[in-house]
Amino acid sequence: MNLGRLRRMRLSTSAIQFVTRSLIMLCVKILGGIVRIPIFQMLGSEGVGLYQMVYSTYGLLFTIATGGYPTVLTLRTAGDFQRGLRYFWLSLLYLVPFLVILCFLIHLGAGRLALLFDEPQMSRAFLYLSPVLAIVPLVNLIRGLFQGLEMYGVVAVSELIEQAVRVTVMLLLVIAWIKESLHQAVGGALVGAWSGAVAALLFLSILLLRELKASGLSSIGGWHSFGVSSAFQFANESLIIMGTRIIIPLSEFLDALIIPHRLQASGLSVSQATAVYGQFTGMAASVVYLPSLVTASLSHISASKLSWAWLNKKKERFLLRVERMLTLGWFWGLGSAFFIWYYHHELAMILFHNASAGIAIAFLSIMPLLVGLRELTTTILWVMGKSAHTIYGLVAGLLCAVTAGYTLIAIPELRYIGTALELMVLEAVSLGWNSFILCKHRVVFLPYAALFAKSLLLLFVLYICFYWLDSFIPFTSLSPELNSSARMLLSFLLLGLLVLLATVKKH
Repeated sequence: MNLGRLRRMRLSTSAIQFVTRSLIMLCVKILGGIVRIPIFQMLGSEGVGLYQMVYSTYGLLFTIATGGYPTVLTLRTAGDFQRGLRYFWLSLLYLVPFLVILCFLIHLGAGRLALLFDEPQMSRAFLYLSPVLAIVPLVNLIRGLFQGLEMYGVVAVSELIEQAVRVTVMLLLVIAWIKESLHQAVGGALVGAWSGAVAALLFLSILLLRELKASGLSSIGGWHSFGVSSAFQFANESLIIMGTRIIIPLSEFLDALIIPHRLQASGLSVSQATAVYGQFTGMAASVVYLPSLVTASLSHISASKLSWAWLNKKKERFLLRVERMLTLGWFWGLGSAFFIWYYHHELAMILFHNASAGIAIAFLSIMPLLVGLRELTTTILWVMGKSAHTIYGLVAGLLCAVTAGYTLIAIPELRYIGTALELMVLEAVSLGWNSFILCKHRVVFLPYAALFAKSLLLLFVLYICFYWLDSFIPFTSLSPELNSSARMLLSFLLLGLLVLLATVKKH
């Protein structure tokens, strides 16, 4: 077989694996999003707030527990299974004792964690949380090994299995335990997290043993051949990667601490404060972050093309791709934000049967634009080798968000604005910093005047079309809920068409 044919086969295999993984990841996210609707309806605003408090704690602890070991393992494996195994066992040597100690501490400190959020009855939910921290990092570590071997299909299937088991157990336990108490039902939702991880761990372990048997490699040989310096370098790289990923989970954890406490300072009761927190961080966030799936896909698809143009010093092509990517991200984010703002009440009632959640959705409706552009500009900076600047922007955004939230939420008249700002300022400041760095390096040359004019035209046309659909196309044969859903579906399809028209360039 000639070299050209071999390369084409490898490219074809890689393309198939990439498409397969992308489709499965989309299914995973859709499945997770769909199951949130009935769970949030059963838990209500207060239950969602309690769930978000515990889950934000899990997100922070998970990031600390996992570190960057899976990513470093992927890079070090690089198609060499034997070398990957040595680093895999080295990772376990350090990771397993740490996870055991962490889980033991969480188990002992469950009551104190609950008191930290002024929710003593949540101690049982934190007890349910401890097994997750022992299992999920191990699952991600094995996935890192398979990713290094470019076995993306295995990783994707494991993620689908984990999500399917997780959402099934969550739904069943919430239905069963909601009759006992709200706190018990929240604990049931958390049990789903580690049950799904157990299923994924069993699946990956079976495949790993099969790979070991097929390759004839020793399952534990080689880890002792590492010197102290190699082990230290491996751990150091993991900590650096963890430092880049911990800011968002840290922000969510601080939100869980600050927002409910400051809402209480504004005059709300513990139950009311928890409900408002749940409406913003659970219900509203699950809606306003959905459009970012499109920009995340755009970022993922564009990264390799941008990287090729940058590394090969094709500056004009690089700038052209940047302009197209940011223009599409701008119009999609702007249009999605307007759609969410216009239909905030309908979205809250259809998805959550909670009118109060509509207020939170309206306040956070600008998030698709901020999150999408922040992600796209972050990708561009990573391609340019300026990843450190993205961290500076996130840190600055975190400090500004905490300051704004702590100051404003306690003022009764500004409690909702302050809550929204605490959630939005991190994205806004980070986006502003990324944009400043890109302009400083003369990377962004957007036609601002034309962009502004098209934006106004897009918003005007969207408003007229949405108003016309609501006023002149009644679906009289449908129930009010299905009526609203049908109109929103038509409006969303129209939004997609108008965004495509707005981004088409005339040549």
